[in-house]
Amino acid sequence: METRSQAVSDRTYDRKMAGKSLSEACREKGLRMTRQRQVIVDLLENSREHLDAPTLLREARRRVPAIDKTTVYRTIKRLRKLGLIDELDLLHMGEHDGHFYEPLPEKMHLHIVCMQCGKVEDMQPETWAEMEREVETKRGYSIEMARVEIGGYCPECRRARSGA
Repeated sequence: METRSQAVSDRTYDRKMAGKSLSEACREKGLRMTRQRQVIVDLLENSREHLDAPTLLREARRRVPAIDKTTVYRTIKRLRKLGLIDELDLLHMGEHDGHFYEPLPEKMHLHIVCMQCGKVEDMQPETWAEMEREVETKRGYSIEMARVEIGGYCPECRRARSGA
């Protein structure tokens, strides 16, 4: 059985790759880019939404109908191991327990999730840098990654819930 420390250490975050295009980062890491992998990377890189694996598979099949489910899951796993994408739980919303993927961002940010419709927004509050400094200077940690999720109701769902 995998321990928590093994699970965490299995997920590296290559901060040197943050801010680079996912395609460029894959090339720098020496990842062989098959047509199918390139489609998956392009989808992750160009999506305006956080994608879960079933959505990634569905969208990849629109471009390459013969792409296999195993290829999508193995590519996700490989990109995670290389530290090029992040796996997000996002309050376990969504189809498959809410595991979503995004390229490693240039700057750390938090996610705001609507608990009714599942809408996800990224946000980098002004106090974020102050919090990072405090963790590093007062606690002595070297921050490699940060993950914060806030759950609530988006304006549209709030209006619908209040009957307005």
